[in-house]
Amino acid sequence: QMKEQEAQLAAAGAEVNLLCEQLHQAQEAAAAHKRQVQMQEAELEAAEASRSAEVEVFEGQAAELDVAHAELFEGAELIAELQQQTQNYEHELGSQEAYIAEQDSKLLVFLNSRLEEAEKRLSEQQDLIASHVVQISEHSQQIDEHEGSMEELRSLLRTVSRKSEHEVE
Repeated sequence: QMKEQEAQLAAAGAEVNLLCEQLHQAQEAAAAHKRQVQMQEAELEAAEASRSAEVEVFEGQAAELDVAHAELFEGAELIAELQQQTQNYEHELGSQEAYIAEQDSKLLVFLNSRLEEAEKRLSEQQDLIASHVVQISEHSQQIDEHEGSMEELRSLLRTVSRKSEHEVE
């Protein structure tokens, strides 16, 4: 009977070792997921910084466009004052305004598409982060379950060990 208990004790010890290994693997997986989430958060911050930089560039371009508008109107005033070649300048001014309006429209479409792309990337990164948070939570739950199982096995080992000591006495 003592040999049988020793065999049971050895089997329980092997099971504890296996559970310890599984716990270690789960902890490593959780740490890897945590690192991946941190990397993705850093990428998200970089994307947001890039988006902010793009917005600043676009705002600078809009300011330059405002300056171009102001210069255009100054030119129109000069044309009115000089009243030389009035018809040619008016036609040219109309063409320039149409070009500027076309450029305004193109810039607005471009800015909107870039903003939508950035928002889409941001949403995708947030979804990915949420997915990793769920995975980390699941791994944490598995770790907790393994720790509970290990505590039960330790208790069983202590009981078997005490019984073995009593029988040896």
